[in-house]
Amino acid sequence: VRVWNLKTGKQEHEFYHGSGVYSVVFSPDGSKVVSGSCNETVRVWDLKTGKQEHEFKPYRMSASLAFSPDNKKVVSGGWDDKTVRVWDLKTGKQEHEFYHGSVVFSVAFSPDNKKVVSGGWDDKTKRVWDLKTGKQEQKFAPDDKVFSVAFSPDNKKVVFGGRDKTGGIWQLGLPATFKRKKQDGSIEKYVLDPLKVQLLMLRLAQAIEKKKFNVLDKFNTEEKDYYELLNQEFGGSIALKLLAEGSIALKLLANESMMIKVMNKIKQWIK
Repeated sequence: VRVWNLKTGKQEHEFYHGSGVYSVVFSPDGSKVVSGSCNETVRVWDLKTGKQEHEFKPYRMSASLAFSPDNKKVVSGGWDDKTVRVWDLKTGKQEHEFYHGSVVFSVAFSPDNKKVVSGGWDDKTKRVWDLKTGKQEQKFAPDDKVFSVAFSPDNKKVVFGGRDKTGGIWQLGLPATFKRKKQDGSIEKYVLDPLKVQLLMLRLAQAIEKKKFNVLDKFNTEEKDYYELLNQEFGGSIALKLLAEGSIALKLLANESMMIKVMNKIKQWIK
């Protein structure tokens, strides 16, 4: 691991990690560097002393790393054991271990240091973890394999970049959490992409206005998944419910805060 001074153009440090280094990142205050390798270690280097400060052994290979904004913690995403781990730099101990269930290609802390987001490669999901409760706070429905994730400066949104050459932004805490029954009978919660729900609802509303229900047959696989999730959650055909109050639905769709109002409106239908 080498550190270069951009003013002088000279190398300031050379640290020997011992194997191929897959990820490196500076601490926000510029005093440390963390590196992740395929030799089962994550190492923290002190740029003042020029020495190794910590060595963590979370998994065979670290796919992603990030420092917390307050410089007190490091989060790592694993390749082989599919976990997300948070380390305390004062004690040198692991604070949290979250099971993502996939190779974790990207991790990030929220600006307020309270949450971590991880992006999965195999399962294609984005997950938000609460560092106070030690539990998963939200799981966003899969799109495609996730390359990168980040929080917005106000801690209210998550952005991602995927293999399908697209990205997405989610508003945390929106009332758009849906449940899907898994094959083993357990219930899994998802948070759907608001933009995709918006487009789906708009297509449905337009089809209803024109009395053309064949639009349902033209949905792609992802749209069908979203539509099935909506129908599962609300216990009936969303298309028929929109037909009953089509004009209201269209007005809601045109509103600036459409997502929240549409979701709340549909939830009223099933009470």
